[in-house]
Amino acid sequence: MQLIPAEFHGTPLSIIDRDGQKWLTSEEVGRCLGYAEANARKGISKLYNAHADEFTDADKGVAELATPGGKQSVTIFSSTGCIKLGFFANTPRAKEFRAWASEALAGKSGAVVVAAPQPDPAALQLATELGLMRDELRLQSAAMLGLYRELDRARRGHIQALTKLTNERQRQAAADAKATVIRMLAEGYSHADIAAATGKTRNHIRQIAFKARATGDLPPAPPHPADTTGDLFEGGAA
Repeated sequence: MQLIPAEFHGTPLSIIDRDGQKWLTSEEVGRCLGYAEANARKGISKLYNAHADEFTDADKGVAELATPGGKQSVTIFSSTGCIKLGFFANTPRAKEFRAWASEALAGKSGAVVVAAPQPDPAALQLATELGLMRDELRLQSAAMLGLYRELDRARRGHIQALTKLTNERQRQAAADAKATVIRMLAEGYSHADIAAATGKTRNHIRQIAFKARATGDLPPAPPHPADTTGDLFEGGAA
């Protein structure tokens, strides 16, 4: 039995060559499949136990390996066992590991062990930068959307304020015009002169006069009121 150095996805491995057949320990299989190093052996043990009826002696075995604590019996898996574990494992590396095991473990003794292709560092850096840019754009888009909403609320508030101000001015203008009509009536101006000065119709002036007398803002009309057509600017009066 000999150990052959190998690598998969940056994970250093020691392939066991026993009688021309290549094996991996359960811990190494777990690390290749992406399990955390501390949980690699237990993860594979649990995965195997869940599908033990699918494995034969050709898939799984035991080997005595030297460890810092002395020789220990460890569970090992052949190429077919590794491929089966790769099918049962639900990890991102499972498919690639199956292909790697088919090539690196299924060959005869002395076959070249092909390490999994490593990603290009420049491509990784570019992907990282693109991801950061994407996240930054998302944050900026969210901020812009919030600003647009604030501006829209401010615009609607401004429109409401302008509408309210316009209505107030119109009411005030109407009240001022009414007060002017009542004052001129009280001063004895004719309806014609008041209409010329204020732009109000004579009918409107009569309505104001009627309501003002009803509320006491004007004295009662004389028995025979005269509605002359004198000119305000020529000194005429009703």
